Amino acid sequence: MIPGNQTPVSEFIPLGLSERSDWQLAVFGLILAMYLLTVTSNTLIITVTLIDPKLKAPMYFLLNRLSFVDMAFTSITVPQRLAHVLSTSKAIPFTNCLTQLFFILLVGPMEGYLLAAMTYDCYMAVCDPLWAHLAFCSLRILQFFCAITPMLQLSCSRPFLNEMLTFTEGMTIILRPFIFILPSYARTGATVLCLRSAAGLCKATSTVALMCWW
Repeated sequence: MIPGNQTPVSEFIPLGLSERSDWQLAVFGLILAMYLLTVTSNTLIITVTLIDPKLKAPMYFLLNRLSFVDMAFTSITVPQRLAHVLSTSKAIPFTNCLTQLFFILLVGPMEGYLLAAMTYDCYMAVCDPLWAHLAFCSLRILQFFCAITPMLQLSCSRPFLNEMLTFTEGMTIILRPFIFILPSYARTGATVLCLRSAAGLCKATSTVALMCWW
């Protein structure tokens, strides 16, 4: 596309499931019924897992979070779809569309991770329930919180596999963000040094200062 022919985008128009006017009420009723069923069932699951002391196992904890994510994901998209079905204006503002997209990308992957965690928890409970249990010779943790390394030091046996896993995962967790953080700050600093206007320099400096504070 030629850059001169581009026009600024201020809104999008979702086409929906059907453009036929005689189907709109049926579509609205179907979507509303499914949405209410989803919200009601997930709310019931969350409530039961919270108030019942027997449901404190890791599987029910993950099920609680999965219900919350499922309800949140549907609440991001469905209410606006319902409003568009009954409204004459089908447009969604650009900022609203990007905000919706942000929360979809934020909440959507959580469901996959929770399902993976629930699958692994089920595997451990059924296939290998006694794997990697440690016997502790002391109860005194040489730390003011329950860190992994001080707890491993209390083990009577030599938990070589646990120590190797802690070391490799710890290095990975530290290095992966560092690989992105260091080049990002270097590029940001170089850009700030190239700025000539006082307003742009002030804005960039305040942004960098805010990020460093966080």
